[in-house]
Amino acid sequence: MKPVTLTPGFGDNRPTATLYYGQDVRDSLRLLPDASVHTVCTSPPYYGLRDYGAGDTEIGQEATPEDFVETLVEVFREIKRVLRPDGTLWVNLGDSYSRGSRGTVVSQGGLCASDKDGDKYNFSSSSAKMGGHEVIKPKDMVGIPWRVAFALQADGWYLRQDIIWNKPSCMPESVTDRCTKSHEYIFLFAHPDSGGRYYFDAEAIRSPSRNKRSVWSVNPKPYKGSHFATWPPELVVPMVLAGTSEKGCCSGCGAPFKRVAERVVSTSKSCPKTQAAHEARGSVGKPKGTVGKSGGSRVDGYSVHKGWTPGCSCSEEGDFQEGDFESIATPTGTRTADDPTMKTGRRGMNRPRGSSEGVSLTTRYEQRKYAAQIKASPHRKEMEKEAGGSTTFSHYTRTDKSGSRPIPPDLLGRWLGNGWVQKVEPPKRVPFPTMPCTVLDPFSGSATTGMVALREGRNYVGIDLNPDYLDLAQARIEGRKAPQPVEPDSGHDIFDLFKG
Repeated sequence: MKPVTLTPGFGDNRPTATLYYGQDVRDSLRLLPDASVHTVCTSPPYYGLRDYGAGDTEIGQEATPEDFVETLVEVFREIKRVLRPDGTLWVNLGDSYSRGSRGTVVSQGGLCASDKDGDKYNFSSSSAKMGGHEVIKPKDMVGIPWRVAFALQADGWYLRQDIIWNKPSCMPESVTDRCTKSHEYIFLFAHPDSGGRYYFDAEAIRSPSRNKRSVWSVNPKPYKGSHFATWPPELVVPMVLAGTSEKGCCSGCGAPFKRVAERVVSTSKSCPKTQAAHEARGSVGKPKGTVGKSGGSRVDGYSVHKGWTPGCSCSEEGDFQEGDFESIATPTGTRTADDPTMKTGRRGMNRPRGSSEGVSLTTRYEQRKYAAQIKASPHRKEMEKEAGGSTTFSHYTRTDKSGSRPIPPDLLGRWLGNGWVQKVEPPKRVPFPTMPCTVLDPFSGSATTGMVALREGRNYVGIDLNPDYLDLAQARIEGRKAPQPVEPDSGHDIFDLFKG
């Protein structure tokens, strides 16, 4: 299948949108390279509520909730391959009810303009039947969101958070035996191979004084395309901003740049009890730090953006390894003599230092190169003696983060002068060009995710089964007026959906 590629806008290094419309999502995903996506923002179809017109293999038309969950797990296994190990997956899922003796399912909260791109296809008779299910009874909530979340967790994904999408202007429901549904779930997952460590730019979505909370209140936005149900762009923005780097990524390996921010803590808000306790301790001014139970206020603070640091050690020139450009913390203490032997503190960790030690930084690249020379040197015994013993000396031959220590400048100078080691110059990194990070939506629909991704300077890959929505997605991404095709009458009354 040949995708449609769009590059809207002007200038160099513009983000692009690549659209695969008209075939099963699993087939389209197989066309994508391994580890080529930084984050996935998607909303799969509701279970049993629409007909794509492509047969019984359609996602959402499975006979049972268990089959539906198994199908989604299969899709996300393929997404695991195309997602970077440090990438994230954001999944928005709606729930449904078992509807009485007819055994069908209906939406919980309805398909309305406050819902999402997953709710975009024709109302039609569904093959999904709940009658005779061994657990789910008529009028039961099916519990699809958590069924999928737990299934993905069991399949290896890290379930990091459940986020509540609060819809203040939700669609009304004609029910008298329960509350009107006004929220949906968004689940944040980390890649199964991440080890729980993944890219997440919390500063990008942080409010001025605190981290972003897990309840997102977003009102529906009208959309004049043929979908009357699209998730609002404001809901997608924090997913894209937190899941990808604003700076972009290395074009050599795809590693995203990491934000460097400094947290500035300011004085707490005025509180008589806190101020009295502060002064009782002999302190002056306003207190800083977290206020205790009697305080009644929280610490204030803000972040200062300092720049960006590469997430990799890629260089178009040089033989570098991951972490080579990191600096090694220099020892602490005060030297009492010229002899490098230990004088105070814990051996190798709190060793005395010379006047210049701690002023110039030592990278792990330099440490690695010097350690290799020391280990191979025929003068190792002499160097060990000059270093003050085997314990201190061992830290100069180590390259791990916990045990390596830079050689003191005066000691290194003597070894260089004796010809025992050769000078290692600090590494000069020639980075690969930067390119935009990539956002994927495997259930793209009208391409709300794509519109947000390109607006935020990210590349986009959109996949959808229905080829009829390609023109709609292209118009959305290019900023054109949405086309208005006439959809066939499904024979269902929209109010039938709200009787669960």
